Amino acid sequence: MNTRIQSIMAVTALVVAILGATPVGHAAASMVLPKSSVGTTQLKAGAVTAAKIRNGTLTAAKLRPGLLVAGAPGPQGDPGAGGPQGPSGQAGVSGYERVDAPPVSLAPGEQKVQYATCPQGKKPIGGGAASSSQPLAFRLLGPWDDAYGATAKNVGTQADNLYVWAICAAV
Repeated sequence: MNTRIQSIMAVTALVVAILGATPVGHAAASMVLPKSSVGTTQLKAGAVTAAKIRNGTLTAAKLRPGLLVAGAPGPQGDPGAGGPQGPSGQAGVSGYERVDAPPVSLAPGEQKVQYATCPQGKKPIGGGAASSSQPLAFRLLGPWDDAYGATAKNVGTQADNLYVWAICAAV
């Protein structure tokens, strides 16, 4: 072999040996090695350190489950801006009151109708009827438009009173 070629090869080997251990040599190696050619089996234990991991490349999805634990909660943030006004809800029940009709006297065998009328702007939402002591037979009992009414017959042997009341409210 000619001495000139031997000299060139010796100098080339020396340059590769010296540069291989320097940052310049590492940069040159990254240009020579194909992408993704170094894997887990080629890495030495402890070769990957925090300083060598680029910010934003390591996510929780890439870590073993349970490895990350939540820290203490941070301080309360400033309140956000208020949202827009929502739609108005349906009107509810208000102005609840009980209205008693005057008692109606019923002789034995007599039948009568009595209404407890709600004040203007209110409707009956319930009500009832009763007697003082004699049994009454109620035929109709319930709300009518703006009143609560009862049709009753005294089926007892003595006179009695029919009492009717309405539970009224603005609805």
